[in-house]
Amino acid sequence: MIPFTDVNIVAVIVATIASMAVGFAWYMPQVFGNTWMKLANIKPDKSNMQKTMIQALVLDFISTYVIAMVLYMLAPATLQEGLLLGFILWVGFIVYVEYGRVIWEKKSVHLFAINAGHGLAHVFVTILVLMLWPF
Repeated sequence: MIPFTDVNIVAVIVATIASMAVGFAWYMPQVFGNTWMKLANIKPDKSNMQKTMIQALVLDFISTYVIAMVLYMLAPATLQEGLLLGFILWVGFIVYVEYGRVIWEKKSVHLFAINAGHGLAHVFVTILVLMLWPF
């Protein structure tokens, strides 16, 4: 049975907030933001920022909730096992999708590295919070 109601919603919310904080830091202009915008051919547009951030928050929450369900179902015994599981999920899903953009959309490998790196940070921070949170 899929544990839709068995995950700790408070832990999911805290992990979502932590992951969003990592995303804010990751894409700051001083970190990868300026390079990312140039490589992705994105022009700064603050007029839609509220809508964009709400959409990002919803997606982050969904991803965090799914990771929580996977952790619940597979029950890694240690934090190291949880992070290994996260790494496997990252390779199997995030790297697959992001590198597909390099192959099919002719995006740069550098853009792949920025986006896939953020995906790995998201997965690891999410797993850290979820596994360290008391259930």
